[in-house]
Amino acid sequence: MLLDRQVEFERISIRHNGSEDEKLLFNQISSNLGLVEDLRIYSVYDHSFRLVFTSWPQNITILSSAWFTLEYLLACTCSRITLWNSLLGNKDTDEILKNWKAGGFSNLEYLYVESQNITNNGELILGMNLMELARTVIQTDDGSKNGTIRLDTGSIEMTDESKHVFSVNSFKLHWSDPPAFKKPQIKRFLIKILLQPITRDWKR
Repeated sequence: MLLDRQVEFERISIRHNGSEDEKLLFNQISSNLGLVEDLRIYSVYDHSFRLVFTSWPQNITILSSAWFTLEYLLACTCSRITLWNSLLGNKDTDEILKNWKAGGFSNLEYLYVESQNITNNGELILGMNLMELARTVIQTDDGSKNGTIRLDTGSIEMTDESKHVFSVNSFKLHWSDPPAFKKPQIKRFLIKILLQPITRDWKR
């Protein structure tokens, strides 16, 4: 295999159909994913088969990520993580952000999770509901990273803007075609996280 020869790959795409050959292939390459810049997994049809990551690529994108649980995410060492059609919910998001605040996800620069289970259902995230969270700048416990959280149409976005040293109060709350006399109903949320070390150089 090319991965056995320590060849670096810009991108590897996987569409897992559950065949025994594909299971064997994934297990063979999983220990060499550090050689891959961008791993894209389009689908995993056999949910009884548990993908085992013994190494991680630099970036990972999963289009049907219902199988990618909180356990996977907490173990992931990628710099950029993009999860579509996730089943992660408010409690998962709360644990993810608490883990980040405590110093976890040391490599993480960007996290994007699309999930219909992240809702304004009364389950608090960092002690706040979604509207409160959307207007918050959070910081790691050691003060090394900031995260700005935004709420947009169908999305929550948390970005570390300290690297650019422009304002951190540029929150956005936009709605597409909102009703004239009542608040729009939010049915789906996305969470984006872009985290970078705080720069101490305040010169533009």
